[in-house]
Amino acid sequence: MQLLSIKAASDLLAVKESTLRTWIARKQIPQNVIFRIGNTVRIREEQFNRWINGNDSI
Repeated sequence: MQLLSIKAASDLLAVKESTLRTWIARKQIPQNVIFRIGNTVRIREEQFNRWINGNDSI
């Protein structure tokens, strides 16, 4: 399982890190895309790519 940092994911989406963190907090990103380790948040790369490409069958 490949994990992306918030910075890497926000760069791919061309948004600020704070915007991505807001989307995560508001649960606007599917929860199976998010991987939490304590207070650290990472993005599951494969599920993230499926989500941004519009594949709803994550």
